[in-house]
Amino acid sequence: MKLKQLTAKLLAFILLLSVSYSTTEGRFGTSRRNEDSIISRGYENRMQPPSVAPENEPSMKKPKDLSNPELWLNGTDNISQAETTEEDVIDFGDHTSEHLIAQAWDSFNGETEQYPEPNYEHAQVYINELIDIYEDDALQQQQNTSGEYPEGTVEEVYGEFWALNDVATAYFILGEIARNEGNNEEALEHYQTIVDNYQFAQSVYQDDDGVDHLYKIDAAARDRILEVRDGFDFDDYSSEHLIEKAWESFNNGNHEHARIYLDKIIEMYEEDALSQQDSLDDYAPEGDEHDYWALNDVGTAYFILGEMALDENTAEGYYRTVVDNFGYAQAWDEEEGAFWKVSKAASGRLVEISEEVDFGDYSSEHLIAQAWDSFNGETEQYPEPNYEHAQVYINELIDMYEETAHRQQAELSDLPSLPLPGEEEDGFEHPAWALNDVATAYLILG
Repeated sequence: MKLKQLTAKLLAFILLLSVSYSTTEGRFGTSRRNEDSIISRGYENRMQPPSVAPENEPSMKKPKDLSNPELWLNGTDNISQAETTEEDVIDFGDHTSEHLIAQAWDSFNGETEQYPEPNYEHAQVYINELIDIYEDDALQQQQNTSGEYPEGTVEEVYGEFWALNDVATAYFILGEIARNEGNNEEALEHYQTIVDNYQFAQSVYQDDDGVDHLYKIDAAARDRILEVRDGFDFDDYSSEHLIEKAWESFNNGNHEHARIYLDKIIEMYEEDALSQQDSLDDYAPEGDEHDYWALNDVGTAYFILGEMALDENTAEGYYRTVVDNFGYAQAWDEEEGAFWKVSKAASGRLVEISEEVDFGDYSSEHLIAQAWDSFNGETEQYPEPNYEHAQVYINELIDMYEETAHRQQAELSDLPSLPLPGEEEDGFEHPAWALNDVATAYLILG
């Protein structure tokens, strides 16, 4: 998988730590993406403070004897009050934030030799120790950011802002633990702590080539707040999942939620979409459409934004973006079992805006009805014949459904047997609906 836009995209991968196609109304649906999920596992090869604290450093507090996590969690220093077992052993190492946050991740995730299974109790021990020792440094480093994310290499950023980054990460893990245990109020408190106090903290994501990159912990915490408080579902942050949730929210009339999903798709995957668009000279061949998942989903995202803006008279810019920048985007229609061309739908919407025509849900039924009405006149919308509009509807119908009409023609050897009018069962669909409507369109053109 290619490296995504680092400042926006890499936040997704931290959220994969604890994560355990939608059909639209009309003929619009989703495109699908087949890509392995990536799980962020830790923070390695980073710059850290010296392993031995300066003697006069006030924030480098003297560590307690915490060989027994039960005593640490109970807030007592009387080690003789409880017996320790091998499973209880806590490894604070040299008490650097690097070591403590690594141990916190390992005990949170499991799947290591020391922690073959997740151990939230131990993760909290490491995190509490890290926060107890380094929170003052983290707050000071937050002030030193001058109100913006520190820039530079991973080594440079961690060399100067190691405490800020690790303490914010520690609060994020606490939020994950609370969320996984169903303690949503507590989880929100931990995420909000990051937003309020550690806005410019960053952490490390390692790509498939083993190269470290920075991403924003604050953005990850804000997304978790949306999930826990407002019911959003970012899941694995794949474009497939996000576009599905966007369509679902849009079709349910929840444009506010739809916009957040759509903005997230564009933020994370637009660069990939533009690259995939540039690699094509025409629409992807049949069978290869899913290879262009980012192009398909980002193009679809802009189209949905246009659909939501129709009533606000600001839709034209979104449709124009689809046509100009993502012209070969295609989206999957689950109901039809075929892809539809997003830029052609966007071009149609632009015609609607400029010509004041009504494509409705783009179904062939609607388009042919509008073609007849504008051809004949004598309707409220068209009291007089309007051949120009009739041609607009016909051209749109032919452009969208001629291929289906050809396929239906090829599948027929005789006229199909049909039920009598009024005797059709619910959900009945004429086996040659596209063939009939496209042929009728050519008749009207004649």
